[in-house]
Amino acid sequence: LVPSQEALLIREAFHESNRQMTIDKSEELRLWMKEAEGKAIELETSLKEDRKEDANEHFDSLVQSCKRCHGKYRD
Repeated sequence: LVPSQEALLIREAFHESNRQMTIDKSEELRLWMKEAEGKAIELETSLKEDRKEDANEHFDSLVQSCKRCHGKYRD
């Protein structure tokens, strides 16, 4: 696996999920998905630039974002 490519796939998944979300979904959910996409972009960039400490921080932030959203909207 190539970490930066995996981050790209995550970023694209957030982007497409948000794009295809039906209009009846919560505005909060849309905002959180957009924020998660931004975190994935930061992760991808830090991995491409070989900034491991930053990548770890961005990854942890993204994980927390997923937990927050899943806690309210999925679990």
